[in-house]
Amino acid sequence: MTSNNPFNEKVLDGALPLADRVQEMDRVMQCLGGRAQRLLLTGRRRMGKSAILRRAAHMHKQGGELVVLADFSVAASAFDFSQHLLEAASALFQRSWADGLQDFIRRLTVKVELSVDETTGHPKLGFAPALKARTPAESGLLLVNILSSLNDQAAKRQVQLGMIIDEFQEIARFGDRLEWQLRSAAQDHHNINYVLSGSNLHLIQRMTGSNGAFYRMLDRVQVEPVPEDDMTQWIAGRVQAAGIPKVSPQFAPLIVKTASPRTSDIIMLARRSFDMAAQVGEALPDAVVAAGDLIVMENEHFYLDIWNGLSSRQREVLRYLAVNPGTVTSTQALDRIGLRSSGTVVNALRPLQARDWVEKLRRGTYEVADPFLKAWLRKHA
Repeated sequence: MTSNNPFNEKVLDGALPLADRVQEMDRVMQCLGGRAQRLLLTGRRRMGKSAILRRAAHMHKQGGELVVLADFSVAASAFDFSQHLLEAASALFQRSWADGLQDFIRRLTVKVELSVDETTGHPKLGFAPALKARTPAESGLLLVNILSSLNDQAAKRQVQLGMIIDEFQEIARFGDRLEWQLRSAAQDHHNINYVLSGSNLHLIQRMTGSNGAFYRMLDRVQVEPVPEDDMTQWIAGRVQAAGIPKVSPQFAPLIVKTASPRTSDIIMLARRSFDMAAQVGEALPDAVVAAGDLIVMENEHFYLDIWNGLSSRQREVLRYLAVNPGTVTSTQALDRIGLRSSGTVVNALRPLQARDWVEKLRRGTYEVADPFLKAWLRKHA
């Protein structure tokens, strides 16, 4: 059943159109196909940036070009950046650059281990565990060394290498020296086209501001929410094309209304709603409601962990916003939350925003960022 789901991630990562992301895709593809290009893709979490990057990498490879896609979001240390990048670059040396493997390893000047990826069965490069003890500054030099060696390999072959780094702003967690190291190296990498992405907009603003390492270095594309009408039409079209006999005109609009504005949330609900509809051969609003309830139920332990880790003040603010998105510092809001001062509310909001559980919409107004967490709070909190 789910193998034919038009909202499966593997299907969406292929050469199929994404809802209203034509301009973003074109800009990323132009960067990957250029020379010494540097692009920054920014936007809130779960807005679809990673999906754009994966699809761009897929299309670039399909066109016979070279690309490396590394995800820095899961890095626990400065060393991990180098480890993730080296593992992502391993594929280059399986075929296209097989004759340059030994030269590449020699240029890194540290011990590199060769293993087999358990998922793909392909050879995988990695560093010796002892290197984890390196300082952030030393790990930064190792990261730069990998990129410079890849640039040299591309230059020898007179080709351009696409380098996609997702959530690149994570390097800032280990001091700005690593940022400046990366900037200095990237300026000399004429055979690498960089596509960087990030979700922490406050941190990215610091990194690209007038005192930041990447000031005026990166072209920037902001990934905004897909207009609701466009997303609704896109979902409806994919459901109809998948062959469900009966599709209610309210099916797609309810998906978008329930899970907006973040693209990943909408597609998650669309995927589960399609599964529900496929079971009965009808895409009705009831399937959307049932799918939303199932997502909330499946994530209940995660939401409980969030709730149990909050202070009483944070709980009161989160509970209030689940029902009353908007201002939380008015006299009426403070009375309903049960707190005396706006400063207390603002202090309670900061960690909620830092964990992306609450989003600031504009000055003084907020909402719960996860629609399924919001549904859980309304039901249980």
